[in-house]
Amino acid sequence: MSSTSIGWGTRLAYGIGSVAYGIKNNGFATFLMIYFNQVLGLPAILVGLSLLIALLFDAVSDPLVGYISDRHKSRFGRRHPFMYAAILPTCIAYFYMWTPPDLSQTGLFIYLTVMAIVVRLSVTFFEVPNSALIGELTHDYDKRTALSGLRLMMGWLAGVIMAVVVYRVFLAPSVDYDDGLMNLEGYRQYAMTAAIVMGAAMLISSLGTHRAIKHYSQPDPTSEGHGFSFLENIKYLFRNQSFRAVFIGTIFGSLVAGIATTLQLYFGIYYFGLSTGQLGLAALTMVPSAIIAFLCTSQLAKGREKKSVVITLSWISMVLSVILIAAKSASILPENGSSEMFYVVALATFVTTAVTISLSIMSVSMVVDLVEGDERNTGHRAEGLYFATFSFTAKIVTGFGTFVSGALLTFGAAPGTGELMSEEVMQGIALPYVILMVVLHVASIYCLRRFGLTRGDHAENLEAVQKV
Repeated sequence: MSSTSIGWGTRLAYGIGSVAYGIKNNGFATFLMIYFNQVLGLPAILVGLSLLIALLFDAVSDPLVGYISDRHKSRFGRRHPFMYAAILPTCIAYFYMWTPPDLSQTGLFIYLTVMAIVVRLSVTFFEVPNSALIGELTHDYDKRTALSGLRLMMGWLAGVIMAVVVYRVFLAPSVDYDDGLMNLEGYRQYAMTAAIVMGAAMLISSLGTHRAIKHYSQPDPTSEGHGFSFLENIKYLFRNQSFRAVFIGTIFGSLVAGIATTLQLYFGIYYFGLSTGQLGLAALTMVPSAIIAFLCTSQLAKGREKKSVVITLSWISMVLSVILIAAKSASILPENGSSEMFYVVALATFVTTAVTISLSIMSVSMVVDLVEGDERNTGHRAEGLYFATFSFTAKIVTGFGTFVSGALLTFGAAPGTGELMSEEVMQGIALPYVILMVVLHVASIYCLRRFGLTRGDHAENLEAVQKV
């Protein structure tokens, strides 16, 4: 199959597939902690623990779904049966996760844990097969970076726009709620809106990529790789040094994103003194930031080795992750809650978002380039399994990252305050946060340096499997 046989309409539909994942990820990472902790009263450590338990299920379900879809054969192709089946369960589960009945703390913890597992499992059945389609849409080293960028941009835009709507509409300050974040009904309205948008995006992406099924690869039952058992396939992946490098490096990077995203509301309100309205406007800067990242990353990577670009971006990300806290500690930031402080936070949000998205684009592109090497060696294409493992690293954002954030919030709160947040509490969290950000970035860079696949290696793999 030639990648040129797939039109831009199909590629756009592929990009829209990330809308549901972007909304879900943003909801989990940005609002779930503060909703269940501050609004519903569940201790932050238990909110984090429930998502950590769900992450353990993901460790099995994500690669298993990838493995099964790689080998599935039907008139609807390898991926689409799973994508269609996931739409309705995802919408129903996401809505009900945000609308729990009146329960005790133990009951609420169990409810959140079960619903988080169901939501993430149903999303997995769509996200893993859908994201794996990139291996069929183009085989070009640089075009894959551009297509990865399109998909990630669409996911980020969806998550950011939904967050802005939440800040400015559903959780806006009102006569009844001076602090809009405490508006229980606002979260319920958000849940309904998000579920509808997610379902519509999943359906559009499934239908839009359906027409190109005839161009997609079919599994070869006679190949060596097709005969691998699930565990044999996992072992084979992890014997690849380049895969281990990007997998473990991305886990550390995802932890950075998870902790930072979960705590951004807490730092924004209690450390920098901003209102929900100001935070909504700051989040709005992510829209042009995501577009710029999409337009610039493929140009930045063109003619360069992807590993070197990712490592450079990671060093920049490390500086950006701690610069505002360092500046506040040095007393060089404007007054809390002032217009000047808002502009500083908005600018930092804009730049950090662009770098974070560029890192994600490059990481996805590095993962998909490993597929042809696999096919060259085993005769079997395993995009689903590769993207399942990458999907799992992304879920670190809302799993272990949220757990670590919950631990910081719980142990940073003064005894007897019921985790009542204040600037003093956030100051106590700031130093451990900075140390953690630096350590995680350095660990990620250390791993990524071991990625061995080059532009030349990829060209040889493509020639070997006759995809050029």
